[in-house]
Amino acid sequence: MVVKTAYRGAVYGVDSVGVRIIGNDVSGENTSCTNGFQVQPFNVPTGIPGVMIPASPAVAPQNGWAGIMVDGQRAVGKVDVGRNYLHDSSCADGIDVRAMGSSKLTAKVRRNTVTHIKEGLAIGMQALDKAVLHVTQDRNTETYIGSPGADCEGEFANTAGSGQIYDTVDHNTFAHAIGGTSCNGFETIVSTGNGKIVANLRNSTFRDNVGDMFEEGNLGSGSTMRFVADNVLADRTSVRGGNPPGSSDGGSNPIPFNIGDCMVAGHNGAADSTTFVMRNSVFKHCNNGISLGNNVGQGNGSGPAKQLVADISHSVITGNAKYGLHVLDGTPMTSLHVKIASTAITNNGEPGASFEAEATGIGTVPDSRLDLGGGGLGSPGGNCLSGNGSGDVEATNLAVVAKGNWWGHPGPPSPGQAVTHGIGSVSASGLLGPPRCGVAALP
Repeated sequence: MVVKTAYRGAVYGVDSVGVRIIGNDVSGENTSCTNGFQVQPFNVPTGIPGVMIPASPAVAPQNGWAGIMVDGQRAVGKVDVGRNYLHDSSCADGIDVRAMGSSKLTAKVRRNTVTHIKEGLAIGMQALDKAVLHVTQDRNTETYIGSPGADCEGEFANTAGSGQIYDTVDHNTFAHAIGGTSCNGFETIVSTGNGKIVANLRNSTFRDNVGDMFEEGNLGSGSTMRFVADNVLADRTSVRGGNPPGSSDGGSNPIPFNIGDCMVAGHNGAADSTTFVMRNSVFKHCNNGISLGNNVGQGNGSGPAKQLVADISHSVITGNAKYGLHVLDGTPMTSLHVKIASTAITNNGEPGASFEAEATGIGTVPDSRLDLGGGGLGSPGGNCLSGNGSGDVEATNLAVVAKGNWWGHPGPPSPGQAVTHGIGSVSASGLLGPPRCGVAALP
């Protein structure tokens, strides 16, 4: 079907499992600007230890009704959305699938093209209450999403309550975003509660964005988030926001999100568990390559966070304006594990790989293992660490092991390549020749 200038959406279903929405051409929909997908209110993370900005409607973006939207309230079943062309709308999302109440939906979203939608959310997934949403995406394209100042998103996943989303995105193409600093290529956010999001992004390219290319915002309490980037290219953001005030570069922006990073991941709730995995991927030409943070805000649950885990291998992090990788522990946490192997972290404007704990948090991570080779996580090393602006490995109040790496020359790092502050330490050694670090499938 061809559906033009619908008053609300072109296709809408409630508990309509078993349906297939295939091959439609949708444009100019939601002329009434009816409200649709609303991001649930969340506590805004900050870089100030123990501090967050409490949730309010002001930080819960309201999107327009989608061209194609399927809602679940009680149903259990499948939905198939494929080969649709959604384009040229001023007040509508592209494709939204929302699971609420006790519903359990399994959605296939394949070979859709979403382009030139000014509202800004191309493909959105949401699970609220006790709902569970399983999504398999393949070969979707999102281009020229948003308008000046818009909160545009290529891919978006959001939970509240005890909602759960399992989202596998394969062969996705995102390019040429239009919007403000909150414009993202792929954002996952647990707003409140003890929900869970597992995102697997594979064989995909994300180019030319405004704000953070990827965001992994685990902002509930007792919530879990895992984001895997495998054979993924993130290339070029335009925002160059200041880093949090606690960062070693002396940044002045208290909020660590929406500053133009290739990936920002972290949590601000008690008992939260956040994992980021990067394999065979390239992150380049952003503000920071990767920012990882733990900072439990007062009032968002009781006690320390559970864990912050990163596993990076056979990848390239290069040409970013500030850090290549920055890990910040601001408040107590049970476990901090970062493993890096066979990866090139080179030619970034500030430290290549920086690990930092606030002075007030010294000794508050019982299980801290920062392994770039020869450490407690079994990394074989083989990283290329050179050409970064102010140290290739930096440790502030944390112990880092970085043995068996290439520092741009044979042997151990030269003075100034391994930098320490406070009680931080770097145990490092070098190789006699360059390894095959950063062997990624994408250019």
